[in-house]
Amino acid sequence: MIYSAEVQHMCSVAKGAYHGPAPIPEEGKWVKAKEIRDISGFTHGVGWCAPQQGACKLTLNIKEGVIEEAPVETVGCSGMTHSAAMAAEILPGKTVMEALNTDLVCDAINTAMRELFLQIVYGRSQSAFSEGGLAVGASLEDLGKGLRSQVGTMFATRAKGTPLSGDGRGLRDPRCPERRRPDHRL
Repeated sequence: MIYSAEVQHMCSVAKGAYHGPAPIPEEGKWVKAKEIRDISGFTHGVGWCAPQQGACKLTLNIKEGVIEEAPVETVGCSGMTHSAAMAAEILPGKTVMEALNTDLVCDAINTAMRELFLQIVYGRSQSAFSEGGLAVGASLEDLGKGLRSQVGTMFATRAKGTPLSGDGRGLRDPRCPERRRPDHRL
């Protein structure tokens, strides 16, 4: 290391005691994390892209600094689904630091990774107080019986309110009086 002449001529000041890092809660115990392998936890994070066309929910289950489980759920952007497939393939087996420094192609997924990293390293994970953490595969519980993401879609206009409900009916429903008008187009 190179020091300027001013720094070289300064007097040393004695330091106090070294207390180390503040402990963070991880999987039911308090850990003074000094290295990546000291990090463990299970948590979710949401990311978004600059044009806000879509969002990504990223879940990580990290054991001793290594990502063991990484489901990626997306909504809104068709391009993000391709990036999500790549991210789900790339992330397991990487350390948290490697994952943070991996370009996951999509800004929304990269943003979710940043948010997750902050939660994990500051001890704000969902498994912070769960003794032993959560088993690999625990994220499947969020998906329900069909093991699919749950997405609801509602459409509304000032003129028609919410004619298209989550079940795909509404104006498409033959019982709708406006559907029977000859000049009505879907």
